[in-house]
Amino acid sequence: MWRVLCAALCAAAIHAAPARAAEPANGQLAATLFDRLVTLNPDGTDQRTVWKVPGEGDSIANPVWSPDGNRIAFNYWDPAHDTRIAVYDLRTGAVQVVTDHPGPDADGDHTEDFDPGWTPDGRVAFRRAVYDSGSQHHTLMTVGADGTGLQPLPVDDLDGFSVSWSPLGRVLYADFDDNLHIASLDGADDEILPFTDVPLPAAFSPDGEWLLFAHQGLGAVSLDGDEVDFTSPEAPADDFQPAWSPDGHSIVYRHTQLEKGRLIEQLEIHDIAANTDHKVILGSYGSPTWQPCIAGVTVSCRSQPIACRQPGDPPGWDPQPLCLPPQPQPQPVPRPSFQFPPLHVDHVTTRLHRRAGYVALRARCSLPCTVTAHLRVRLHKARRARDGRAVARSGRTLALKLKLPRIRRHRRIASIRVIGTATALLQTRRIVATVRP
Repeated sequence: MWRVLCAALCAAAIHAAPARAAEPANGQLAATLFDRLVTLNPDGTDQRTVWKVPGEGDSIANPVWSPDGNRIAFNYWDPAHDTRIAVYDLRTGAVQVVTDHPGPDADGDHTEDFDPGWTPDGRVAFRRAVYDSGSQHHTLMTVGADGTGLQPLPVDDLDGFSVSWSPLGRVLYADFDDNLHIASLDGADDEILPFTDVPLPAAFSPDGEWLLFAHQGLGAVSLDGDEVDFTSPEAPADDFQPAWSPDGHSIVYRHTQLEKGRLIEQLEIHDIAANTDHKVILGSYGSPTWQPCIAGVTVSCRSQPIACRQPGDPPGWDPQPLCLPPQPQPQPVPRPSFQFPPLHVDHVTTRLHRRAGYVALRARCSLPCTVTAHLRVRLHKARRARDGRAVARSGRTLALKLKLPRIRRHRRIASIRVIGTATALLQTRRIVATVRP
């Protein structure tokens, strides 16, 4: 079934391509880590804290990226106001609380805002719960990312459970009869789904056709009722808080398990096509969400490394190494140019001593050198010459005896040549001399 899901998502992406200017790619991850909002890359690198709650005991939850990948909406709780919606701006690094209401009164009456999401045009959508004299009422609302233009949505009959927001501008909610509805934000369309056993909240796929949920593992169901299982951890391990990748091919989620009585928590990614899972990072990261990255729109698609801290600067939210002063670069030491004196070989003389069977070679070098030479003898009517043994001597003025090769008496010598080389200080000179027979 997971093959069916992968094929369906890929087909939907192909058919939707002409209608959209740019398909989002997979960017960085965002998650909560205790009282901090952090970002990191899908390979687990470059984790950094982008915001930390200002008050003791404050908390955050449920971050979700905006459609353009430049903002994160999340729940922010503090004792003076209860739960509100705040927005982190990736471009400025600022956090703004975009919904407001008083905290609990003496009777315990209070208002809270939950389930942040985004509309296709970049407004923040959320569920407002009003608790008054033991009763409660839930309303769906939207507000601008700057906190202006608060508006209720014409969707009623909410039972108080979590709601989920579709990237296509629809909302998933449950009524008081436990029916699941998908409604347009303008209230014009409200469809009851043919199933009721999907736990909320459920995450819409990027094409808006599948619902991702966690229940004893991770699974998804299409709006037509087709189901698929992604992970099935054995108890007491658990997979929960899943989120789709923007391209719809992967799922990031929170995984916990017990090992030798110790709780292990980590983020993992499930590859739908390969049906494999791998660890992203170890730690108590909550509600991971995957940034849509749009070329030319999203300001940064990767979590940036933590900068060093200058001496005297206050410490940041993350451990920072101190910036070291620039070290002077060593200048290369110019090497003096040096050339060896040239090697010359002169006063080369030869003399044949036929009866003694050798040729005397004399030569003089301008530098102490080593001369290696041998004889090359050619006979009359012979097809090839004969070489004598090589002889080497060192010095400036050299005298060498080069032994003639064996020649029968009746054979006549046509020519004798001395062939050799003189070497000194990485220089070589060739020696060629003719010997009179």
